[in-house]
Amino acid sequence: MKKAFIAIPVVFFVIVIILFKIERNVHVERSVIINAPVNEVKQQIIDFRNYHKWSPWAKIDTNMTLNFNELQGEIGATYSWIGNDKIGSGSQTLVGISKDSITIDLTYHRTSSQMSFKLQDQNGLTKIKWNYDSDMSFLITLLIDMDQELGNLYEQGLIDLKELTE
Repeated sequence: MKKAFIAIPVVFFVIVIILFKIERNVHVERSVIINAPVNEVKQQIIDFRNYHKWSPWAKIDTNMTLNFNELQGEIGATYSWIGNDKIGSGSQTLVGISKDSITIDLTYHRTSSQMSFKLQDQNGLTKIKWNYDSDMSFLITLLIDMDQELGNLYEQGLIDLKELTE
């Protein structure tokens, strides 16, 4: 009986550790149509100094410390921040720019993920999709609905990007 009292917590602990080690892909995507040409919308994204003007996180912590390198608008551009407890700290690096897409590596809370923006011309309007992809621990994905949590922020960011660009 004594061994059972010891074995049960040990087994539970091992299961929790395994659930932290198993990774699951997380994908979040939101879109909006903006009444502006693709190139105007693209400029708001690839220059991180503009990105901060419509980023939903900028509203959460208006006093965060921001740093930008000299490559804004080019592959290799970086943006880092140190914010309050709600925002934390992290960085973004622009790793891909094409006619219809932008790819950004994101480091946040010691995890790496990728954001992308897909841009599609629709007769002078721009349909933009904001995507997030990351491998997260299975346990975290059970506890946090990333589609809802991050998706709500993406929706707000796209609304602000639309207002800024139109």
